[in-house]
Amino acid sequence: MTTVINNNESSYIASIETSLANDRDSKEQRTATGQVKQQVVEFNARITETQRTVADGQQAFAEYQQTVSASIQDLNDANSELSATVQTTSSALVDLNGKASAQWGIKLGINSNGQYYAAGMGIGLENTPAGMQSTVAFLANNFVVMSDVNGAPKAFFAIRNGQTFMNEAFIGEGTIDNAKIGNFIQSTNYVANVSGWRLDKGGTFVNFGSGSGGKMKTTNSTISVADGNGVLRVQIGELTGVF
Repeated sequence: MTTVINNNESSYIASIETSLANDRDSKEQRTATGQVKQQVVEFNARITETQRTVADGQQAFAEYQQTVSASIQDLNDANSELSATVQTTSSALVDLNGKASAQWGIKLGINSNGQYYAAGMGIGLENTPAGMQSTVAFLANNFVVMSDVNGAPKAFFAIRNGQTFMNEAFIGEGTIDNAKIGNFIQSTNYVANVSGWRLDKGGTFVNFGSGSGGKMKTTNSTISVADGNGVLRVQIGELTGVF
């Protein structure tokens, strides 16, 4: 049996299908709208300035503070705040007791997932019972001093996670509790087979002194002494017959 659909019936079917499709789209839109409304996000950005001055019969004090901040937070989640703040503070104080203080500082902070992170620096100058004292302090995981070498910044001093890195250093007098030598340590007048001394990480120590009186070498197994002409005169331990 063959069923024939006339034009009127075709129109009715098309109309029904269109209505069903529109209803599905409407339901999907209502669902999506409901999901968006569940999250209410608040955005804040502000710049604030605070000025305070005091001048009475005892002291004179002035302070200026500027704070720049930006934050985002889901109002339905107290731990969702993501914020960043930069705050600079300058202050000056003098009083009749002879106290004088000048302070400047910058503090940076980020609050992320309930954890606060901070960095900053401060400069201070004040007179104390021990005399006039100046302080420069930094709060940071990494501290780097750089120079411009042919247009390219290059770090020559850095502190990273409590460790100090320097390309070169000149120390007039130093006290070291413990030291680790990665390659060798030697005197400033060291010249191989001529003068000075040198100790390498393999444990070999050589001493040529400052004149032509001879030389000495110590390893983990042999002590050797040669005269000014390089002739081996004394050898203790493993006898190799050579210096």
